[in-house]
Amino acid sequence: MITRGLWPLQRWLAARPAVTIALASAPVVALAGWWRPPAALVPAAIATGVAMLAPVVIARGDGSRRRLAGRATGAALVIAQPLVLAALFVDLRLLFLIAAAAVIAVVLPAVVPVREVAAGAELAPESRSTHLRWLLPVVGLCVLVPIHARARVAIPDLDAGMIATVVGCAAICAGVSMRPLLGIGNAAAMLIALALFPSATTASPMAVAIALSIPLAAWFQRESSGGFPAWMPAVLAVAVGTAYAADPAWPLMAAVALLTWLVTAMYPAHASAADPEKRSTAGILAWSQRLFSGLEPYWRFYARGKLSGDPVYGRLAGDGRPWGCVLDAGCGPGLTAMVAAARGTTTYLGIDLDLDKLLVARRALQLSGRAIGDHWRLRRDQFPLEHPPSERFDTVLVLDILHYWPHELQATTLSQLASLLHADGRLYLREGVAADDGDAGHIERGERFTTYFGLNPENALTFLSAERIAALIASAGLTVESEEPMGNENRLWICRATPS
Repeated sequence: MITRGLWPLQRWLAARPAVTIALASAPVVALAGWWRPPAALVPAAIATGVAMLAPVVIARGDGSRRRLAGRATGAALVIAQPLVLAALFVDLRLLFLIAAAAVIAVVLPAVVPVREVAAGAELAPESRSTHLRWLLPVVGLCVLVPIHARARVAIPDLDAGMIATVVGCAAICAGVSMRPLLGIGNAAAMLIALALFPSATTASPMAVAIALSIPLAAWFQRESSGGFPAWMPAVLAVAVGTAYAADPAWPLMAAVALLTWLVTAMYPAHASAADPEKRSTAGILAWSQRLFSGLEPYWRFYARGKLSGDPVYGRLAGDGRPWGCVLDAGCGPGLTAMVAAARGTTTYLGIDLDLDKLLVARRALQLSGRAIGDHWRLRRDQFPLEHPPSERFDTVLVLDILHYWPHELQATTLSQLASLLHADGRLYLREGVAADDGDAGHIERGERFTTYFGLNPENALTFLSAERIAALIASAGLTVESEEPMGNENRLWICRATPS
């Protein structure tokens, strides 16, 4: 599910629109020239293409092209799973079509327009979708049924291939959504519908997979962004229904798609969680992980790994000092924001240049009950800040960001952040420490790996020795209260302003 590894390819394509268009067209040309499917497979081919390419459109919204590429590719790969399963029971040549659609889904985000928040601007509160939008497939079906006067409902007996397709699609749905009851509910809706119409006419397992893929796409979109384009359900209903217009089973397949869609839509989303009753280290970390479980799979597993495996979050969660007003420099996807929220922080400002991570942080804050507003803010900006905040902070968090700049900018950034502290405030600095030869070991290699895949700023990495970091701290007017090992080559410095 970690599909952002395709981002270097998509970034390369974004700079070459002619190559992008050619690559997107090549599978279509190949299909038209060499595949030539029999007439019986044409509806399945059309519907498969619609289901695979819809996520490219669904994933549009606020964020960078990388976010669009990651979400569209991830959604396409999710949709591909039940389609591949069904293709094994229908015709293996459909695998070529699925692969071609996947290529297009990977390529198209390179040229699809995106909307970005300007640098230096604060993020607006997250817009919330309503359940009424999910009822639009009804409109699409009401339009389709009258124009297909000869439509007849005829569904086959339940053979082994059909049952395997339904059960497999349900397992995929449960695995993606992490909601077993949702997968069981959709499978039950499909099996009941099939059992009620035991006619002799054959409906393809591909039709079943399409019907169960639509709610899967809906779930992926709702949980990854909190919204859904109002016009998208009707478009998908019309497109898939039209693709199966020649199949006598299409009215029931469309109805089941609608039913499972509505089951998914009305199934409770991950709601805001009450604050942890016990503000212990374990309670804070467990609460934070639970909030991130409502996000798309990549961030779900990322947060789980970081919160359970990175010692800095346990150290911050167990810190006995009240944090007061917090500035989180390089807040990323909001892991420290969740720790701050669980600790009872009332005022928070998170600053990061990566808009994609800020959008994840905004969603996590929304789930924590801290909507973006006067007291909880997220700002897209780059350090050192051209326009620093006017207020002062009790706690400044500077975790794993200084190494993205050369030494001179590291000094400027740390001095600026130190100047934003109250007289009795504290600055928490974590950095990887380099050896005498400048190598920061596992930390540096991990940063270079994630930077290559576009997950971190593309600046030259500069790790300093412990002595040079101590000199940076002193030059920023800070005094070290404690210095602690914090995993591999990392260290955590807790600093206060040096008395004048």
